[in-house]
Amino acid sequence: MHKRYEDDMLLIGQTAPSFQTKAINGTIHYPEDYKGKWVVVFSIPRDFQPELIAESKLFAEILNEFGKIDTQLIGLCMDSIYHYIHFSNHFKEMEQGDIQNVFKFFSVVEDAEKNVAKKLCMIHTRFQFMVPVEPVFIIDPSCRIRCIQNYTDSTWKKLIEINRIVAALQNADAVNKEMLK
Repeated sequence: MHKRYEDDMLLIGQTAPSFQTKAINGTIHYPEDYKGKWVVVFSIPRDFQPELIAESKLFAEILNEFGKIDTQLIGLCMDSIYHYIHFSNHFKEMEQGDIQNVFKFFSVVEDAEKNVAKKLCMIHTRFQFMVPVEPVFIIDPSCRIRCIQNYTDSTWKKLIEINRIVAALQNADAVNKEMLK
């Protein structure tokens, strides 16, 4: 008989948990607001504050790539959302089209109480302090978790890799669908 761990882990193939939380651009209701979309959920590191416009432009370009594959990103903020409000101000200096892409494909959501993080098993409560880990969840349009990637450093620079994984999963789905015809 094996020992049951205090924290359950979400597994690939499971239905992603639903949640409602405040976001910079309104309230998020998952999965209702994302019907028919691929979704990537990740924890935003505390230092997620692009200081250079060049860095911000790169982020906007990455988001545009997610738009091409009809995928939305949800950045889970473990602090008050007000910590990240100034983040959105960096995009005011960018071209109008780039700004629209940022807020069209990416939502920064508040989880200061860590309710969403707990639902996604992103918090290890066995430790004395609540320690966030860096998993990235790729969720398909039917709300099934299709991939969980774990990182030890800031996630946003890994989004190019995540984009390729989503595209590969979408391609595999298309091939499987075609084979079933």
